[in-house]
Amino acid sequence: MTFYLAGLTSFILFALIFCTISIPSVIGLLIVHRFFRSIEKQLITSRFIVPFFTINGAILGFLLAMVLIEAWKNYQNEKENITAEMSNYVNLYRITRGLDSSDCVQANNHIKRIVKATIEVSWPEMEHGGDGIAVSKLLNDFQLFVLKLKMKNPEQEGIRKIMLETFINASELRRNRLLKAGQDIVPEPMWIIIFSCIFISIFSGFFFIIKPTLVHITLTLLQCAMISFVLFLIVTFMYPYRGPMKIGPQAFERLLYISIPKIDKN
Repeated sequence: MTFYLAGLTSFILFALIFCTISIPSVIGLLIVHRFFRSIEKQLITSRFIVPFFTINGAILGFLLAMVLIEAWKNYQNEKENITAEMSNYVNLYRITRGLDSSDCVQANNHIKRIVKATIEVSWPEMEHGGDGIAVSKLLNDFQLFVLKLKMKNPEQEGIRKIMLETFINASELRRNRLLKAGQDIVPEPMWIIIFSCIFISIFSGFFFIIKPTLVHITLTLLQCAMISFVLFLIVTFMYPYRGPMKIGPQAFERLLYISIPKIDKN
């Protein structure tokens, strides 16, 4: 569910979250205000509502902060992993300089095709939860090419070993990237708990006697908006390759159009 929500535009996503929280909250507030007319004079709400409201707010704030921090850490880790994956391809491209001239050219062409396919094919697929089959075929072809290389001396054999190790590291990072593209870091039962805590916290504030009612409605909507902003950030950070704050293939574009030409010149 959240995977599809993350693909919405920023405005629509925030509006959807805000309406989901605010509409039931305002309806509940109006019902409570209507019921309270008969008992508000006998009830001194501050004796028990204030501590209850404070405790609920603290628990909700801690819960949202914990989930937001985890989502942010996941987002930042993905950016670092992409940089590491790209660095492995840079090293792999440099290592091929130790091969024979014809083998070096073929290896470089393989790497360029992999990087280009990652940018043009795999990245758009990943945004929709794809598994990157097209790039997987290119990776298998490159690995087979390296294994079939005829090495003339122990030094070149060492180069092949380093190439395979670097290639495996890059492949592992890619595999993790594809898994994270559609992975829910917040399971569905956790969302039920989060929304239950949200409505309990908002509902406990209905019993404060605030007049006129319009002021109470305004304060409730402001509270709903604040919570909606936090939920918006959580949803957008949960899926690093989807939605308004998605991570693009800029690192691989720099590799293909800046780093690789510099290595070729040297």
